[in-house]
Amino acid sequence: MNLRLASSALLGLLAGSNARSLTTRTSADRVRAVAGPAIPTSTLVSDFKKNNVSSHWAEGHPKVWGAEEVKFKGPFVADVSPDEKFVVLAIDANLTIHDLSTRKLVSSVKTDFKGYAQTVTILSGRNGGYDVFVSSRNYSIEDTITGLHLSPEGTIIGAQTQYLGRFSSFDGRRGPFSRDGQRFLVQTGTAPRSELTIIYDIDKPHSNVTLAGHTDSIMSSAFSPDGKYVSTAAWDGYAKVWNASTGELLHTFGPTGGQNWLTNFSPDGKYILMTNAGNEPSVNIWPVANMSSKPIVFKNFRDWIRTASWTSDSKLLAVGSYGLIQVFSVQNQTAIQRWESEDRYGYEAWNLVWIESESGLKLAYRVTAGLEVYDFETNLKYRWGPDDYAQYDGGGSGDGTYVIKSKGWIGGSDADQSVRFFDFPI
Repeated sequence: MNLRLASSALLGLLAGSNARSLTTRTSADRVRAVAGPAIPTSTLVSDFKKNNVSSHWAEGHPKVWGAEEVKFKGPFVADVSPDEKFVVLAIDANLTIHDLSTRKLVSSVKTDFKGYAQTVTILSGRNGGYDVFVSSRNYSIEDTITGLHLSPEGTIIGAQTQYLGRFSSFDGRRGPFSRDGQRFLVQTGTAPRSELTIIYDIDKPHSNVTLAGHTDSIMSSAFSPDGKYVSTAAWDGYAKVWNASTGELLHTFGPTGGQNWLTNFSPDGKYILMTNAGNEPSVNIWPVANMSSKPIVFKNFRDWIRTASWTSDSKLLAVGSYGLIQVFSVQNQTAIQRWESEDRYGYEAWNLVWIESESGLKLAYRVTAGLEVYDFETNLKYRWGPDDYAQYDGGGSGDGTYVIKSKGWIGGSDADQSVRFFDFPI
């Protein structure tokens, strides 16, 4: 990690021994003399590259918190509605909905659960409204998901619905949901070292499908794009594929020789991904059409692999670990980018999000308590973070990254749990 420049000590010596020369400096010299310390960023072993030229910071970057267009002072967990109209904020059992254009509070409610909100998700719902789900943790009682319905204007309609279970921390805000938003996946422990995945239907809260078979904590689950399958990954060394309608077990991968952290499907539905943290952490990818075949394997990771994101055409896969991001060409089965920090264990590269627009392809990621973006077309990087990230070491880099295309913003919940949105050339 880059340390702050030791310029103040040097200026002190100059002021004491050569004060006369300081008074004759130009205005530009005086500005440089009182310039603040360098904004801390990761010290890199390897950076993103284009044509074998390492990336560099865009003009004005890196930037520190305070340069944001909008800020909601936390602590919060947050989500943004798919139409980019509302931001939903949750703290403990309290939920508030704000209009992103006016920044004004639209509605608020105290949810029925006892505990603290771990995640909140807002989806397009029925009759032009929205469905909101809050996943809560309470270590003295069973975890619960609380469902609420919002009007098109963001006001709360009807009663709250409770579901037993919790969302995985590694599947993202919308990861546990089917593509149509009608069904969602939760994990629930029923006995020591034994867990279940439950498939709920929003319109039928008392009708569900239970997936039983793992013998240790289930860390991740996902629907296939067509909604026919569910994949699960667990610490028991196995990943499984199930019939999403009947709960029938269709295939088991493993044993992998270690804990499995993450699973998902490629957007085109052709591949199943699973990450494992055995003696040699790896990403394993199987074709859905032939699950018994040998997987595509991507290696050269240092530790847990708990975040992976596909481009919409399923051609590129970005994978994060501690102090490391790799981008792979799935078709060619090769690594095409490697971002690696000198600090191996301080910060996990987290919450990888692809930004696909007419201006080209970009990758957003959270690391060293800040939000960064790499532009594949311009070979530029952008960063928004604290002026001193040491205080956040071990506490993560925030969660939830949202691109508000209608306003030209990027942001989410930062390491200090405040929610910020920054101006960004999308």
